[in-house]
Amino acid sequence: MRKLWILLFALLLALSCCAMAAGTIEAADSEEQHVAGYALINTGKGTLNMRSQAKSNAKVVAKLPNKALVQVLEFGPEWSQVTYTAKNGPITGFVMTSFLEETEPPPPPVEEEEEPEEEYVDLGPYAFARVTTTQGTLNMRNQAKDGARVVARLPNNALVHVHERAKTWSRVTHGSRTGHVLTAYLVMLPELPYELLQPGDTSEEVRTLKGRMRDLGYLTRRQVNDRFDGDTEKALRKLQMLNGMPETGIATPEFQAFLFHSNVEKSKSGYGASNTDADSGLTISIFAWTSGYTILGGENRGSVEVLIHYATNVSGGSEPYAVMVRSEGLGDATRNPFRITWNPRSPTIYLNATATDEDGNSVSARVKVGILNVLPDPNAID
Repeated sequence: MRKLWILLFALLLALSCCAMAAGTIEAADSEEQHVAGYALINTGKGTLNMRSQAKSNAKVVAKLPNKALVQVLEFGPEWSQVTYTAKNGPITGFVMTSFLEETEPPPPPVEEEEEPEEEYVDLGPYAFARVTTTQGTLNMRNQAKDGARVVARLPNNALVHVHERAKTWSRVTHGSRTGHVLTAYLVMLPELPYELLQPGDTSEEVRTLKGRMRDLGYLTRRQVNDRFDGDTEKALRKLQMLNGMPETGIATPEFQAFLFHSNVEKSKSGYGASNTDADSGLTISIFAWTSGYTILGGENRGSVEVLIHYATNVSGGSEPYAVMVRSEGLGDATRNPFRITWNPRSPTIYLNATATDEDGNSVSARVKVGILNVLPDPNAID
């Protein structure tokens, strides 16, 4: 009986030890893998097989290149468990310890600081600079970064209109091209590079001015010379009116900066008129033209549908001004341009423009718009 009790006690003790061992293993499995250190693969040449188990006939899960860095989870006398970070993610397996060369852990990755975006300074409508490359040309690129597409090559000493300027890049216009250039190669001009031009002047600057006006259709080729004459003043006033500028007939430095470096309205074939109130000096000008036509049928057969455009300009008197444009027989021309049906048997209509200043002074101008001025461009009507 005593022997039976001894055997039963031994059995219970064994079962208790097994449970404790099982609990220890379970706890060990639940812990995170411990990194014992780092090592470099040293095969001399070739690759090292990483296997699924610590034995030479186990499945090869990866081939590690010579000098590859691995994390060692457990060093062993013959086999070591390691993790290798491949392109498609980390791989863990076993390699022969004799091919591992212990090394220091890699430094923590350095977070690259994003370069702050350049702060551009708006220099206003009339800022100019000279290109200074000493020799060669300066690339104008379509974006403010190295390697962007080159849209123009600017010669040394070229004059450019600077729209925005930052430490590294500036946005400029040269001729008909706008893009980005390196700011280091620009020398800003302290003042506008143009002189005042007015009636009676004779110079090469006048010739250049008239050449630009010819390109925009305000002068003919034969009218281009170095004399600021009456035709020049008349064309200049028309250009200023169509572009919403004071009709001075004088080419100030600011006007020339606009003329050579902005999107200027081209000349229109049309009719103009102006009038001045003698007492207040209040002056109004109006210029009108037509574009496009559609030939109508049905009950409007023989008529055409056209667009009428106009531009007005007011000066003198006291600002602010109130301007009203009316078409005779059609009422207020509240839209510009406006569409009308036109019968060629009555080939002329009239527009009346009236300006009133702050003091109540008023002046009107009347301009005719003729059917012969219609341009054959049906696509102009949407």
